[in-house]
Amino acid sequence: MIKTKSIYDKKEDIDGTRILITRFYPRGIREENFDRWYRDLSPSVSLLKNLKDGKITRSIFFQFFCSDLRKNDKAMEICKKLAVESQDKNITLLCYEKEEIFCHRHYVKQICEHELS
Repeated sequence: MIKTKSIYDKKEDIDGTRILITRFYPRGIREENFDRWYRDLSPSVSLLKNLKDGKITRSIFFQFFCSDLRKNDKAMEICKKLAVESQDKNITLLCYEKEEIFCHRHYVKQICEHELS
């Protein structure tokens, strides 16, 4: 099973393997709070900057992010690996955002789950 949560949420045994999918290292977080870090599953610096500067909307941001992710062979290989791994144990995708609705980890989860079908 693939789950998502904020890196700032409490670590729980049910999380299973905790995968950080951020471009930049989160402030105040120790390495023992996650098991792996895949920067390839995070938005590009330019895409993040365009969103922060208000040059694109959240909707456009996610369209570009998903398109970029699907074109990235390394990222898709990681998604396939996580999809297979999630069949035997829990995997939790981690990012900074506290509210899951507006976070790329939700889309990464969908892409990983699509790889199972």
